[in-house]
Amino acid sequence: MRFAPVELAESQQLRLQRLYPRTLVKPAVRTILVPRPTTAPIGGKPLRDTEVLTWAAGLLRGVLVDGPARALAHAGQAGGRQ
Repeated sequence: MRFAPVELAESQQLRLQRLYPRTLVKPAVRTILVPRPTTAPIGGKPLRDTEVLTWAAGLLRGVLVDGPARALAHAGQAGGRQ
């Protein structure tokens, strides 16, 4: 999933990489590319509709707004899996 425009501090980039592995950060174009979330890491179905919106809101809150403690809580929820 593509999120733009996004400008991340170094600490936010590190948090993003830790919580959402395989994420690409492209600072030159102010874009982040996060692998599409699924219901399970292997063989899971892609999230859809309100589930994907909830997941995206958790990612944005956890990385851009709230900080590490809430980011971990969001990543650990069912909608936060990749």
